[in-house]
Order: sequence, then C-alpha cells, then structure tokens
Amino acid sequence: MPSLTKIAASLGVGLVVGLLFLFWIGWPGFVAVATGAIFGVAFLVVATSLGDDPRAADEAWRINAGDLLDGDAADRQRGDE
Repeated sequence: MPSLTKIAASLGVGLVVGLLFLFWIGWPGFVAVATGAIFGVAFLVVATSLGDDPRAADEAWRINAGDLLDGDAADRQRGDE
C-alpha cells in the first residue's frame, strides 16, 4: 500500500500534467484529464516500486530468508566457504 505522501505526489503530478495539456497545449478537457491520470498512475507505480530504501529491504529479506537457501548457498552468503 503506497503512503499518503506518494499518493499526494502522484495526484499533484497528474494535476500539473493535465493542466499543462489543457491550457498550454490546448487539448480537449477529457483528453487532458486522461493523460494527467495516466501520468499520475505511472508516477505512483514507479514511486511505490522503488520503496523507501531498497537496500534496507534487500538486507531484511536476506536476513529472514536464510532458512530458504540450501546449505552451500547459505554458507557462501555468510562468507563461510
């Protein structure tokens, strides 16, 4: 679930893009609104997929998934050769 900050930012991006296409470029309203919505959703998807700190999430996964690895791979990951 995306945070409220990311949702607000994506709404802002969609609004700015929609207004830009509506007033500056002169597109019809429904096309400008649809384009702004597409940009807003794309921004939300990218912002959510990046997460807060990908390195911390990766490290947490490695710590918690140690029992999912086979013996040799777990030894290599810990540095025990």
